Amino acid sequence: MSTASKKEVGKGLNIYEKLAKIGENVKILKKDKSGYGYSYVAEEDILAGIQGDMKKYSVSLIPNIIPGSVQFSPRDTSKLVAPKNGGTPYKQDIYEQVVQGTITYTWVNNENPEDRLEIPWYFIGQQSDASQAYGSALTYASRYFLLRFFNIATTNDPDALRAKQKKDEAKREQEVLNDILTNI
Repeated sequence: MSTASKKEVGKGLNIYEKLAKIGENVKILKKDKSGYGYSYVAEEDILAGIQGDMKKYSVSLIPNIIPGSVQFSPRDTSKLVAPKNGGTPYKQDIYEQVVQGTITYTWVNNENPEDRLEIPWYFIGQQSDASQAYGSALTYASRYFLLRFFNIATTNDPDALRAKQKKDEAKREQEVLNDILTNI
């Protein structure tokens, strides 16, 4: 595709139409990362799935942390630790920093920068180090904002989810066909 025709792809669409086009191309993502006992989709996998279309449709996403909304709070707690060798469980003190605040994600139509969509989003994170708590809160917020905004399915077994989607789609098509036949 030539450079001229690439620029024509999203021409004349408003921000909602462009975001809908981007969302149409989003795929199911496999949870292939793990940490802290959870499996998840990495932020770079989510971005890889949408950045090409963001460029194609000339759309930008601008995060903006709301001034004065960020709060840091120390959190002292303890947890019961069971030793790996089967010894006696013991109590371990935990000192963490909790960071929370509000961020606004703004989708911008680059062809008409006044055409934008602002979405407020809450972030929270906790770690033993304040800067790590802040970084993890922002990463987590960004990852889940994109997943929820585009309704991206995440699973440990993408093939099983695709099979379920196809079965549900076939069921809906059969219902439409039955309605048509009933009306005839």
